[in-house]
Amino acid sequence: MRTALLAFQSSLAHLQIHLALTERIVAFGRGDPTAIADPDAAQLATAVRNTGSQVFQISFDGAVLSLAASFEEFVTTLAERCLDMLPGVIARYEDLPVGISDANVKYTGEVLTHATRYQHLDPAHLVANLNSCFAGGTPYRLNSQALSLLDRNPGPTVLQEYLGERLGLKDLWNRISSCETINEWGQARTPNDTRAKAEAKLKEFMSDRNNIAHRGYGYQTLGPSSIRAYVLYFEALAPALVTTCEQHLSSLRIRTP
Repeated sequence: MRTALLAFQSSLAHLQIHLALTERIVAFGRGDPTAIADPDAAQLATAVRNTGSQVFQISFDGAVLSLAASFEEFVTTLAERCLDMLPGVIARYEDLPVGISDANVKYTGEVLTHATRYQHLDPAHLVANLNSCFAGGTPYRLNSQALSLLDRNPGPTVLQEYLGERLGLKDLWNRISSCETINEWGQARTPNDTRAKAEAKLKEFMSDRNNIAHRGYGYQTLGPSSIRAYVLYFEALAPALVTTCEQHLSSLRIRTP
């Protein structure tokens, strides 16, 4: 799980570099190209000046979409890693929370039914894994890649439903709001205020993401300060999600006879 977190944090750092470079390029284009001695640099400044706001729009819209994709990848990878760890936490498949075992069958069936859509997954391997679950032996092998599939944008409600169904993790946002990183970000007076603020920020981000992707009502290109505010939010949310998942696995280990 920590590996998934490090990969996501790396993508956030690269996004910050992208924002800074774009700002410098836009500022460079505002200068007088005739005053630039280097011909290649002068040509770049002219191109930036001639394209105007398009450079700004493409770069910053792309940054938001990239951030959304990186977060979705982080969420699904986090879920997959948790599922891979479950047989080491709960030794017998029949002792898993019913929701997880039901989801294992459901999403394995989904992949097998639409095999052409999921060509990166081997049907024979999925069937063998499923057989290991019902054969009664140990260790069983969950189809974590199928279980962790996500076909909706992970806004606050979807994220709660997703981790609740696939991992049996309930009361997600109350758990997140008790984590140190999200509390430091939120600077709220109460846990309820922290929860409301954290959920609202993710909902706002997904709304901006959809407006950019689909040029929906209210579409506008976000400026670097708005994007950086989202980066700061995800820098706080991601460790809180990992901590919440780790605590959830520990609680399952404690409850298992």
